[in-house]
Amino acid sequence: MRKILLFKILRDAYKLFDRCWPSVLAAAMLSIGLVNIITLIIRLTFPLSTILVLTTETGLLRLTYNDLIEIIAFFMVNVWFNGFLALVALSDHKNESINFIRTVTRSTVLYPKLLLVNVAAMIMIYLSLIAASPVLSLGMLGTLMVIPAIVFAVWFSLVSPVAAIDDIKGVGRILVRSRLLVYGNFWTMLAVIAIAFIPPLMIAGIRTNTMFFWPIIIFVNIASSIIGSTLTASAYINLRLAKGEKIIDSEQKIADEPLGP
Repeated sequence: MRKILLFKILRDAYKLFDRCWPSVLAAAMLSIGLVNIITLIIRLTFPLSTILVLTTETGLLRLTYNDLIEIIAFFMVNVWFNGFLALVALSDHKNESINFIRTVTRSTVLYPKLLLVNVAAMIMIYLSLIAASPVLSLGMLGTLMVIPAIVFAVWFSLVSPVAAIDDIKGVGRILVRSRLLVYGNFWTMLAVIAIAFIPPLMIAGIRTNTMFFWPIIIFVNIASSIIGSTLTASAYINLRLAKGEKIIDSEQKIADEPLGP
């Protein structure tokens, strides 16, 4: 059953992109692509100092303020893109034509809510990693201490579509709602997250001093955002259907309510 659900999520994610690729690609270029280009220009124009130097098996790993800016910027714009894809998936599920401007507007209006709940989820994940950091060097024991962070990442993987579509207010309630949707399908969602991480792993062997590094980075960031957001939106739709829920967004719910007694 779980294998069937995973197959349906992958299949529907592909079909979603195949049907809506002009809107998806346009939104990705205007958000992920544009932010990547801006942060690259900042890096080349204003090279900032190093924050942290880590010794690895392959050499020194330097973290600069430019890296920090890029990480934060990518996270913030990816939050918006997740909300956009959730609304696109909803329209596609309802067999409605995609109104690009209207969807961009709605996802922008919802952005503060999306950002707040994603920040809350990330805080819980990183607090778990920080708590595990003192024992990460203890082999198997250290590896086991990372499990809570992985569990939180899976539980809260659907916070963006929940915040964008469900008529739920409050960060805590959205986190709980994501947890309840994932309940019973933990390994399926873990597999979905693992698949979404494949594109970034493909650039691990590319050296930063090659002329193709930055174009590849921008392409991979766009591709990973599209894959991750499409899979998340597809998983949200399929998990709701698997639990026998009727998918109605907040706007339709308000429109369907009677105007008087």
